[in-house]
Amino acid sequence: GTCWAMGNTPSLHDQLIDVKLNVKTLERAEKKCQKNRTKQLASVKKAIKEGNVEGARIYAENAIREKQQGLNYLKLASRLDAVASRIETAITTQEISKSMGTVVQVGSSTAPPPPPPLPPPPPPPPRPPPPPP
Repeated sequence: GTCWAMGNTPSLHDQLIDVKLNVKTLERAEKKCQKNRTKQLASVKKAIKEGNVEGARIYAENAIREKQQGLNYLKLASRLDAVASRIETAITTQEISKSMGTVVQVGSSTAPPPPPPLPPPPPPPPRPPPPPP
């Protein structure tokens, strides 16, 4: 990630770039795990051919661990991708509200002046006195 000195908060664009870079890094790490897993599986086969059961077991455990690690990287990359989508939506929303603000300002500067306020209503007529009992 990028270092934000002196308490400056990063812009949404900077955050988006950071998140996307992290997604790429995680995807690369997952590919690396796949490659290592393939190597470990080849070693398992080789060890079995040579009758080295203990070695085969160790290589198999390594292969399983690499597979799990790769899946974890994929899950994390997927979550970060979702975050990136949310940030993109926020950026778009921000830009739209900014442009709406300028439209409203431009619209109000060219509009005719508002009509004068209405005069207050006349007071109600006085009530007639009640009839004598």
